[in-house]
Amino acid sequence: MALKTVTNIAPAQLIAQFDAWVRVHIQVRDANTVYLATNRPDLEILGQGGQQGGLAIDKNAGIVSIPWIGPLYALGSAPNVQVEFALFSPGVDIGR
Repeated sequence: MALKTVTNIAPAQLIAQFDAWVRVHIQVRDANTVYLATNRPDLEILGQGGQQGGLAIDKNAGIVSIPWIGPLYALGSAPNVQVEFALFSPGVDIGR
């Protein structure tokens, strides 16, 4: 998958939907953060103390490889977060 621009404006973007476990590689390519979740409310409704929900990944994390199932929603920390998503097909052994 190519470089995507993820915005910080609700609603959160649906990146992909997986019916089986897949391995997803994620890399933030600029100085911002991307937040990932399996549903929109986790990203769009701030938690206690105004904390952003979801799995936070920034440039310092490098390439992050995670198994994922279900919808993959993303929301950025800035208007134009540059994120690379590499998705592996369900038939690939993801070694979970």
